[in-house]
Amino acid sequence: MIYSETQILQALRRMNWPRGLVCPDCFSKRVYTIRDKRKIKKYTCQNCLRRFSDISEVVFHKTRIPLVKWLSAFENYLSDSNYTARQLKNDFQISYAAARRMKKKFIEEEKELKNLLKFVL
Repeated sequence: MIYSETQILQALRRMNWPRGLVCPDCFSKRVYTIRDKRKIKKYTCQNCLRRFSDISEVVFHKTRIPLVKWLSAFENYLSDSNYTARQLKNDFQISYAAARRMKKKFIEEEKELKNLLKFVL
């Protein structure tokens, strides 16, 4: 399936904050958005001053690989039980080291990623 980054980010927001945006540390609703040119929104808690983003504390935290590639690669991983890091590298034009990290994340965070796929659809 083809996704857009906007769809994925909206799904992450719905998944992470089903009852509205709250700080992940102090659970305060006093959170404001920091302006950013990218689609990934960044936030600051007025209560504890914690900064976080749409992809904080999820499988995509600190990634430089586009979210669309992540989900497409995860779907390939789900459809082929023998999907290797080398195939991932070749299919998505990423480094072998990045492909190995992604595959490791797929194994560790499979439940979270499957849940995200449900929210995106």
